[in-house]
Amino acid sequence: MTDELADVLTHCIQLADRLDLDMDRIIMDKLQRTADRYPVATSRGSSRKYRPLQ
Repeated sequence: MTDELADVLTHCIQLADRLDLDMDRIIMDKLQRTADRYPVATSRGSSRKYRPLQ
């Protein structure tokens, strides 16, 4: 499993590099969007999708 994960991560890093994208920024932006979309107060312990949480 670790070899496959390493392959995927390597591919992602190479793709981001070729597209001149900042991997740290991509990840942090996505984590923020997820946090905004699924606030802990309303989503913790719930498997409901985004729309029902609003």
